[in-house]
Amino acid sequence: MKANRLSFRVLLLTLSCTAVLFADAPAKSDKPDKPAAQKPADNKNARNNKDDDDKDRDLSDERIELVLAVVNDVHPMMAQRLNVLRDSDPKQFRRNILQINSKMAGLIRLRQEDPDAYKSAAADKRYQRETWELSRRIKSADGDEARRLTDDLRKMLHEQFQVKLDSRQSEITNLQTRLDGLRKQIQQQQNQKDALIGKRFDELLAKPGADIFASPNPPEKIIIPDPPGKIDPPADPPHLTDEQIDQIMDIIRLHRPTLADELAALRQRDPKAFRATIATYAPRLRYLVLKRRVDPQGFDLQTREQQLQTQAGDLAKQVNKDGGKTKDLKKSLRSVIEQQFDARQQMLGHELNRLESRITQLSKDLADQRTREDKFVDERMQNLLGDSK
Repeated sequence: MKANRLSFRVLLLTLSCTAVLFADAPAKSDKPDKPAAQKPADNKNARNNKDDDDKDRDLSDERIELVLAVVNDVHPMMAQRLNVLRDSDPKQFRRNILQINSKMAGLIRLRQEDPDAYKSAAADKRYQRETWELSRRIKSADGDEARRLTDDLRKMLHEQFQVKLDSRQSEITNLQTRLDGLRKQIQQQQNQKDALIGKRFDELLAKPGADIFASPNPPEKIIIPDPPGKIDPPADPPHLTDEQIDQIMDIIRLHRPTLADELAALRQRDPKAFRATIATYAPRLRYLVLKRRVDPQGFDLQTREQQLQTQAGDLAKQVNKDGGKTKDLKKSLRSVIEQQFDARQQMLGHELNRLESRITQLSKDLADQRTREDKFVDERMQNLLGDSK
């Protein structure tokens, strides 16, 4: 049992090593919380309450299998032990899975969104665990055995370094593929500008809100629908700070001013209902909150393009209603469509420039890293073994 607990803690330690991958997991102290003195009856109630909380946060069978698959890629032996625990102690299995799911959120998401990048990240995590375990064996070994294991550790660290290089090269290759496709798309759309604007004009009049400028791989679109009549909070609602709520409200106001006013009024009238409502927007707007922070120019360009799309849709509805000024409205509609086309091209051009800069920087970093392999291995040996090497 002690070995199982140690391996479980090693797995969680390994999964917590890279802050970038697990930024969405809350940081926790390595020291256990000091338990408060309680009566036996209170302890029993606390355990019951904890079981209830676990039930509330239970994961779907599909999610559990996904977590186990990732654990198996990082720590196969731990995956086997978890499967045994699943039958012998379901409650403890559920607690462990919930904890791992939190720690592994970034890696799990990477497995779903970018399988190639996931393979490299999982391999790196596996090497982190294996080198740490090997360093512990070295510290308890003597003589020839210690020297042999030290040689094995150095060899393993060279392999880990190569995995890091392969991962960076794979990222560069994928970005270059995106860049080539985006450059081709921008050129094709520019060559077909008049035809695309005419088609957009006709389709908007036939179906207001249609967007035939959409590319095969567009930046994430801003979609802010009306809330449903009855708001039910998400099954696992995000905990939003007041600052995060204000950021979401700012984005809604940029695209749906009337809706933003309604939500602001609801915030004053019924704070609980407001939080339930805003929680339904948080997942789809999280990308835009991040984009606004890391790429304000790209965010502004994307916002402008989306605002023009909305404006074109509104004008098309007015034309279809034929309020006696159809000719002038059609002229205004075509003008807005032309502006939207230009805004879309500017937005894609900005993304192209960002990709070019990213590829240039990654290529430079990769070239620098190739010259630092021995330094990486020496530093990792020192970190793992210290004076015992």
